[in-house]
Amino acid sequence: MRYFIQFLLLTILVNNGISQNLTHLPFGDSLIYRRDKGQMPGISILWLCGVPPDGAGASEAKDWTNSDGTWDFTRKPKVEGHVTWQSEFNVALDGKGNRIITGNALPSTPTGTFPINPGSVAYRYDRNPSHIEAHEVRYVLPAVPQIAVRPGCVPYGPSGISLTGNAIYHGASTLGSDAAAYEMLDTCGGQSDGTLTYHTHFITPCLLNLLDSAKSGHSSLMGYMLDGFGIYGPRAKTAIFSLPKIWINAMDTPIQSFGMDKC
Repeated sequence: MRYFIQFLLLTILVNNGISQNLTHLPFGDSLIYRRDKGQMPGISILWLCGVPPDGAGASEAKDWTNSDGTWDFTRKPKVEGHVTWQSEFNVALDGKGNRIITGNALPSTPTGTFPINPGSVAYRYDRNPSHIEAHEVRYVLPAVPQIAVRPGCVPYGPSGISLTGNAIYHGASTLGSDAAAYEMLDTCGGQSDGTLTYHTHFITPCLLNLLDSAKSGHSSLMGYMLDGFGIYGPRAKTAIFSLPKIWINAMDTPIQSFGMDKC
């Protein structure tokens, strides 16, 4: 369950019936706690085990920060480019209570050009030198996941996998800041890192239009967290409510094949 919560933190949900003012978004830094600093977990908190000693990336957001302390998604530069990939992705139940996910970690969506083009606007803020490579993916997840008895801190690296085939990382940069607000990402909210893994940090219109294009009813399944819980879009049958700086779906009825759309 901890992985399900962490993906929702610092996420921007737009279109498909749910919208926020993208020109005045709150920074999520205050929702990031660190166990290595003695901070304890809490509701709607992303609880990091720590940050990498060699963490790097964009550290300023002043050029898209408003006078009221919020930030403007529409002013933030994006990594340019339109690169397509041969994605491999498969999900199957093994009949023994497990969901087996395999693939090559490449997305079915186009990505920006990585490394970031030195002549682009994004390069002025983030000189990410990493390119994108394929990686063997094999996850054995519980088909009916269970809520953890106690919270656990979150490491860096994949926290889940999208139905587009690429990794999902949590909402913090390797500097411990709000990745969506600071990092230079492409139009699908993704980037590469030191492991040469393409990953997304939050839900974008690019992903919603591909995986959750319906405008009514319960949102579609969009991926899985590594604890086995499914990831959905912004709409739920019974309720949609907000916690500070995040949107969470609420649904009273368990989904038998992959757990609950609930937190």
